[in-house]
Amino acid sequence: MYGVDIPLPIRWPTKQPDEVLDYFLDASAMMSEVSDTISAASISISPPAELAVQAFTANRATNMLTVWLSGGVPGRAYKVRIELNTAGSRTFEWIISLLVSSALATYPLPTPAPGFSAVTAATLLNAPSPAAPGALTIKQGATLQLLLAVTNDDGSVFDLSVVTVTAQLRVPVTLSLVATLPIVVTGIPGQLSITEATATWSPGNYICDIAFTDPATSVVVKSNTFSINVVAAVTSP
Repeated sequence: MYGVDIPLPIRWPTKQPDEVLDYFLDASAMMSEVSDTISAASISISPPAELAVQAFTANRATNMLTVWLSGGVPGRAYKVRIELNTAGSRTFEWIISLLVSSALATYPLPTPAPGFSAVTAATLLNAPSPAAPGALTIKQGATLQLLLAVTNDDGSVFDLSVVTVTAQLRVPVTLSLVATLPIVVTGIPGQLSITEATATWSPGNYICDIAFTDPATSVVVKSNTFSINVVAAVTSP
C-alpha cells in the first residue's frame, strides 16, 4: 500500500501509466486531536479525465482513506484533492501531488483540460450501526408494538430520510423466516415504529435485526441482533 501520513505537504510515490495502485491518507491523528469521526469523504483530480479513480473508501474505525488509481499521461503531475467531512460538522481538505512516470512520455505533453474532475464519493467502511433494543418478551396473541429511537454510535440521530428500512423475525440457528415486520417511519427524526400481530407465532425465542439500505449507493447498515421471546398465553380472547 502506498502513501504517507499527514502533515502536509503530501506527495504520493510516482506510478507508471499502466499500473493500478492503492494510495492512502491516514487521518487518524487529526480525528483523535479533535475527538471526531468521519461522516463522508470525496475525491477529485486535476487535470480531469486522465487519471481514473477505480475505488475510494473511508474507514470509520481506522480513519484511513484509500484510493485505487489507474491511468495517467506519462510525465504529467497531478493534483489529487480529498475532502473529508466529520460527524462534528468539520471539513478538512488535502491537495496531494502525484507524478506519472516520464519514462514513456512524448513531448510536448497533450494540453490538459482545465479544472478538477467531478467528485467521487467515498464508500464508508465500518459505518455506525443503529442501536437496537435489548431482549423483549411478549405473550402469544398480544400485539407487538415497538417505538424505536435510532441513533449513530456517537449518539447523533440516524438519518432515516435517505434509507429504506426492513426487518425480519427468524428462528435462531436455522434462520427460518417467521415474519417480515412492518416498519413505519413516524416523521419524528430518528424514530421508527413496528406493529404486528403475534397470534401465529409459536412460543419460543426468536431473533431479529433491522436493515437500513441507501438506494443511491446500495450501502446496507444493520442494527445489532436482538431477541424476542414469545411465551404461551394464559387468557384466551
